[in-house]
Amino acid sequence: MALTIIAKNMTLGALPMINLSVANSAIPASGQATLTDTNSVSDIQSDPQILGYVTSGDVVLNDGVNDLSTAAGMNFLSGVAISTPPASIGDVLVWNGGSWEAAAGGAPALSAVLSIGNTSGANDILLAPAQRLDTDVAGTLKLGLVNATGFELGNTTTPNPAPLPGGDPMVLINQGGAQIGGSNAGIQYSTIRANRAQFRGNQFGGTAAGPGITGYKSRGAAIGDGVGVGKVGVIDGDLLFRITAIGVARNDSSIPLAALLSLQVPPGGSLPLSNYVASELELQLVPLEGPTNGATVMFKITSQGVPVLRETDLPPVAPPVPNRRVAGLATLDGAGQLLILNPNVKAGTRFTLTVQDGGTLATGNVQVVARVVGTSFTIASSVVTDAGAIVYWQLWEGV
Repeated sequence: MALTIIAKNMTLGALPMINLSVANSAIPASGQATLTDTNSVSDIQSDPQILGYVTSGDVVLNDGVNDLSTAAGMNFLSGVAISTPPASIGDVLVWNGGSWEAAAGGAPALSAVLSIGNTSGANDILLAPAQRLDTDVAGTLKLGLVNATGFELGNTTTPNPAPLPGGDPMVLINQGGAQIGGSNAGIQYSTIRANRAQFRGNQFGGTAAGPGITGYKSRGAAIGDGVGVGKVGVIDGDLLFRITAIGVARNDSSIPLAALLSLQVPPGGSLPLSNYVASELELQLVPLEGPTNGATVMFKITSQGVPVLRETDLPPVAPPVPNRRVAGLATLDGAGQLLILNPNVKAGTRFTLTVQDGGTLATGNVQVVARVVGTSFTIASSVVTDAGAIVYWQLWEGV
């Protein structure tokens, strides 16, 4: 449907038109001129003279059916097209080459909408004054801009949970709309540019606040359930926050977990009716020998600040590599010494030795007296009668 634009002169004198073609080069006093009879829509929208008349109130634009308000007339002349005929709430609007009009059905492609342009400039969709979807010359999609206070994406929480058969939505950026490696992460971003796959928060202002990442854990059944709902408090063992490292294995067919750094609720950390949540830090690493997905607890800091170092052997692998420990207890034999098998021993390995209670009271000095790199080390007391003394040992590496 062709667009009709009529200019109505609201004054008692003729209004001259220099650039646009109208009869007698003027809009007659208290009369009107159909601008689209002799001018293109783009010529009308680019004419500063008609824009000035509309802005001052000397001219009112009409779409062939209705008079436009001053704001609507200015929007049209600035590139925001009107709907002809007027659309109803719920109609899908499509571009007819000169204006938006109600379509029989089917939404236009976003690329077609962006190609139209409006007061924000070419390739923009105006949402509200100074709020728009915009693609600039460099191809950057801009959301909001000057006075946007938020950006909302996803489903309503009423009813809660939202009735979405496939679960909550995912945001997949720069990866063809597909999950990579079967990841269930809600926000995924892919790139081949060095250091681009990073998150950075920038905190400004004259306060002590700084950037960071925050995790929130609730056992509430519905999104938003917090205090006062009931049965939403965390319990012992709940994960509060985790950093997960994943890498593609050299066999090019496995994508195993490589490391986990977790903050979690320790045993006894969620007492009934308590108004706090206790926490502990746990580090899991995969040993050099594996196995696949063999992330193993190596180190903890308890909620009381006590370091916890692994003293048991690492998970079994094939071929077997026994005695892969970094710490443990040793009881001195009848000669006041003990050979400890350990493949972690290196030429520069440091040792911590501490005599414990529960065994023979040692009277001599306990020290490392020998090592075989990659195989073992031997501890001994300077007094043979220290047989039965219990010694805690720990390996260290220098950097």
